[in-house]
Amino acid sequence: MSLDIFLKKSAQRSGGFQPRIFNLSRARDRRALAALARARKIHRVSDDYEEQMREHFAVTHPSRVYAPDFEQRFREYKTEIEKRAPLWQQGRWVYFPWLGSAAHILEEKSFQIVRTARNRNLITKEEQEKFYNAVVELLGFRWATAWR
Repeated sequence: MSLDIFLKKSAQRSGGFQPRIFNLSRARDRRALAALARARKIHRVSDDYEEQMREHFAVTHPSRVYAPDFEQRFREYKTEIEKRAPLWQQGRWVYFPWLGSAAHILEEKSFQIVRTARNRNLITKEEQEKFYNAVVELLGFRWATAWR
């Protein structure tokens, strides 16, 4: 197959340019993500959910970060969370069709806390909310938050 034909066929299979967000605590979303997996549309899975949980725990419990029992406290926190549902059903799974990949991330509020933690002393909470809700237009393309 020539390169131009390969590129044209590959571009047609991309499946769009909007990420799809799945909540696996819902049966409908589990079935939809499973269908993507069966159709071999997911080629790569990134699941560092536990590490994101650890970072969220550290950000929301800063006094415990350097305490000698931090890991023990985190394990206790994780055990409590796992009582609700297995970790793979918690948070959100985001499917990026143009990459053929899925990523496991925290719930929206927790995700934003972790994502903006490093900016806390540089940008006020109000400014962060303003930027979060902003729509940016660049080179004629319109980008908005994937949560909407």
